[in-house]
Amino acid sequence: MVENEIVDNALPEPKSRIDKSYSLQRFFARLIDYQISALILGGLILYTELVPDVVTDALSDQKAPQLWLSGVWGFFSAAQWTVLETLLLITLKTTPGKSLLGLSLTSADSQPSYWKRSFSVWAIGMGFGLPFISLFASLIAGNRMKRSGMADWDKWARFKVEPKTKSLGLDMGGALLQLC
Repeated sequence: MVENEIVDNALPEPKSRIDKSYSLQRFFARLIDYQISALILGGLILYTELVPDVVTDALSDQKAPQLWLSGVWGFFSAAQWTVLETLLLITLKTTPGKSLLGLSLTSADSQPSYWKRSFSVWAIGMGFGLPFISLFASLIAGNRMKRSGMADWDKWARFKVEPKTKSLGLDMGGALLQLC
């Protein structure tokens, strides 16, 4: 009975009843998550031997153009987050950004496809983390989500992201945004 309720809730609502105000929450949650990923990647490069030499060499090449370095960093950081996000969703059912900004993720399936969702976000929503492509992919995905009330990858993987009831993290996030 509970599964049927989740399935019914996972279907998009009529456009007249969609609350689109949380799209910025989703955007900022994703930015928080990607920044965490970039910090983890930086730590792995600086303090461990876990990162392949090809990646380390590409990121430390002093003669490479800045756009190249930015592209390599964005690609590997976003690719790393795809794996980390999947692991976090499997174990904790949330990510730091979603938790901080008061968003919940629910699946319509008894065996959620977190990997499919994370890969789709990386490819479609973030343009593989590549400069310019990522910007336009995010804008296009955001506009499509505002029109339909649901992100494409959530439709494909049968997930629903909703704002939770007011949380301490949301209050702190709002306070930080007001200070800026």
